[in-house]
Amino acid sequence: MAKKIELVSVYINANKVPKNRKVGDLTSYEKLLIAKEVLGMMIDAKQNQIQDEPKEEIWKEEQSQFYRVLGTMDSEEESWYDPCGRDAKLYEHP
Repeated sequence: MAKKIELVSVYINANKVPKNRKVGDLTSYEKLLIAKEVLGMMIDAKQNQIQDEPKEEIWKEEQSQFYRVLGTMDSEEESWYDPCGRDAKLYEHP
């Protein structure tokens, strides 16, 4: 898990989110990207639990819920773009 947290840190610092900004200064879109990365880590961790304890159905149910949330986040991310715009103009979420 520590390695995955490091990967999120790299993602945040890879010019996706400027280094000189605090979390409170991030746009809603940037926060959404970070949340999606963290959710991806949770899905991976749940997959490890499923492999370690294949008889525990609760892990599969929880992972399914994570995938549903990720799908909702993907839909929300798409709604912040102008699909007709030439360079996919980013709309600021109200």
